[in-house]
Amino acid sequence: MAMLTVFSIFAVVVGIGATFNAVKSLRQRRVFNSRAVRVSGVVVDLKWQHTSGAGRVAMPIFNYYTREGHPMQATETVGTNPPRFRPGHPVVVLYDPHEPYRAHLEGMSWVATGVQVMSMVLGPLFAVAGLVALAVILL
Repeated sequence: MAMLTVFSIFAVVVGIGATFNAVKSLRQRRVFNSRAVRVSGVVVDLKWQHTSGAGRVAMPIFNYYTREGHPMQATETVGTNPPRFRPGHPVVVLYDPHEPYRAHLEGMSWVATGVQVMSMVLGPLFAVAGLVALAVILL
């Protein structure tokens, strides 16, 4: 019984946390996209990273020039496997004109948005399941 109570509380906390984190991330991405500047760039390398569930994902490292002509390099924060881009591949870069080092590749936001939407669906389900379990335990 105590273990079920702990699990129920854990489900509520994780569910609420996942939901708030997803909403916050979607808002940040919307703000970024609303003021982002689009420029041409090129993928120069791939950074492979191990993940807990998907094995390894490739995050493109890309070069671009700001509108003012300053050379920049950034690494996409979202990875895929198989890699969506290869070194030498031309890309469209979105960067924040106030913080030009903050950049993303156009077309990669669907991966992050998919994860966020999934969190917005599963988060409340976890929270409700935890609350129902707590109600059953306490009543």
